[in-house]
Amino acid sequence: MTMPVAPALILCDDTSPLQACKGSHDLSLPCLVLPLDHPVSAADLPPDGFSLLLCDLADARPPDQAALLSLLHLRQCDKAAVIVLYRKEARRHLAPAIREKAHLLLPRPLATERLMAIVHFYRHRTLGQHQKIEDLQSCLAGFDLVEKSRFLFSTLEQAKSLALLLATQCPRRMDAEMGLLELLVNAVEHGNLGISFDEKSRLLREGRWHQEIRDRLSLPRYAGRTASVLMERLSDRIEFHIADEGDGFDIDHHLNDKITDRTRPSGRGIQLARDLYFDRLEYLGSGNRVRATMYLQGCPEC
Repeated sequence: MTMPVAPALILCDDTSPLQACKGSHDLSLPCLVLPLDHPVSAADLPPDGFSLLLCDLADARPPDQAALLSLLHLRQCDKAAVIVLYRKEARRHLAPAIREKAHLLLPRPLATERLMAIVHFYRHRTLGQHQKIEDLQSCLAGFDLVEKSRFLFSTLEQAKSLALLLATQCPRRMDAEMGLLELLVNAVEHGNLGISFDEKSRLLREGRWHQEIRDRLSLPRYAGRTASVLMERLSDRIEFHIADEGDGFDIDHHLNDKITDRTRPSGRGIQLARDLYFDRLEYLGSGNRVRATMYLQGCPEC
């Protein structure tokens, strides 16, 4: 099923070249045209929002810029491609926030043909983005059929991508993403790369953390190491089994020790994963294997 494309919102007066977009059959996109001084609230706009927001600020009067900025803060406009027209002589009056939020600033006068070509380009780009979202949703729907799946990873970037992907299978997606991120990153940093929690805190304070990660990943001692995560879907829960090739750590210290220094930049992730993100967290062996559990209908023991 093709995902419908949200309409365009056009803000201009009757003399603006943007009026040509409203009457364009080639645009193939429904348009809502409003004057900039028309009061608009979120309740007045389509719930699914807009794919394009075209605005002619003309002389960049402060009230018009304020009206545009107010619209850009609404939920229905937060994913729209924003194109702003203005008169050349008014460029210096454009607010910094307008410059930052606009995808494209176009000075007037502007030939209608060029304007329509630009709008068509952004429309097709938006269609492409919608198609990618639809394709991704189809892939994730297929992932729902997986009962057991194992992934290997070795970098922080791969750990973050896996946390985002695997969390889509959990009933509390945000909790799962945060908890998996902590555990998968720990498997790389503290497991495979052998960096202690105190060492990470020091490196973060010194601003050398990312460089240390890059350096260790290139060393022969660590370069060939991988961590793994096995996702298993059971009748009442989802389990994640995470393992690394490190020596492990003092499990009792990090699970039972109360960390009172909240300014400390490292060391709280395991406790957060156990106490907040997962229903059950169990470290196995020397600490280089962990099983995290999230129940589908709530934890029967909690």
